[in-house]
Order: sequence, then structure tokens, then C-alpha cells
Amino acid sequence: MKPITNLLFVLLLFGCGHHYDPYAIRMPSKQPLLKNVVGVYRFQTQTVNDKLKRGVFKNASITLNADSSFTATNIPDFAGNTDFKYNGIISAKGKWHMQKLRGLDNSIDDKPVWGIALTNLPVNLQAMAFGMHKAPYQLMVFYGDQRKDKVMLFTSKR
Repeated sequence: MKPITNLLFVLLLFGCGHHYDPYAIRMPSKQPLLKNVVGVYRFQTQTVNDKLKRGVFKNASITLNADSSFTATNIPDFAGNTDFKYNGIISAKGKWHMQKLRGLDNSIDDKPVWGIALTNLPVNLQAMAFGMHKAPYQLMVFYGDQRKDKVMLFTSKR
């Protein structure tokens, strides 16, 4: 009985230190090629505010152009630190570039992940992580702690 108790104790210790991140495996640690990133990303889902109806944001999109310009149309805007308030939708044009994102990791080998930085958007929308390891990519916006499952997801069709 003692070996089983020891095993349970080790599992409990390990489990308390690591929270499962359902998005971690999707985030690439290698920089994607520009030609595989440009295109239109359409809103898929959000887990930030369960009170909002699913179809409310069906027309939301982000278009990344090869000349480093972007157009964001009808993007949901959430703000806050722990409880995120819905502030309406945002549309904007600006510049974007790829970069390694600070404060996010793939939690598998703790390598930094790649994503994009955007100008002319509220602070919560200025950094988006790439999802998937090859095209078609996704764009993920995390709110608060990456591992708390508060995310907005955009998908690209190729």
C-alpha cells in the first residue's frame, strides 16, 4: 500500500504545479513563413464571456497583408484584469509584424511562441499568438493567464 500512496503523492505534487493548457500544443516555436501567414482570419469562438451569443461576432475578421498592413473588422473588445468586460466591437487599420511573444509559451518545452504585434488596436488586441504548426494558421488572443482558458480564436481558410 505504501508504494501506491507515494505514487499518489507525487502525482498530486506534479498536478498542482502544472495546469493543463489546451492551446499549448497548437502554438509554434518556429517562425512561420510570411506567405503562409498573410490572408483573412475569421472569428471562430471566444471563451472570455459566456453571456454573449455565439453568432454575435460571425462577421469579425482580421486581414493580414504582405505589405505589413492589416484591417480588423468588427473585432470583439474585452477589457479588464480578471473579469473581462465586453466593450463592443472594434474596426481599425494599421501595421503588423511577426515576433516572439513574451509571457506566452507552449508549456511543453517552455520555448517562446510566435505571433503578431498590431498597431492601432486596444492593448488586449495588440498581440496575437499563432495557432497550429503549419498553414492554415489560427490567431489566438489570450486574456489574463494563458492557462485559464480565456481566449478568442480566429481561423484562416486556405
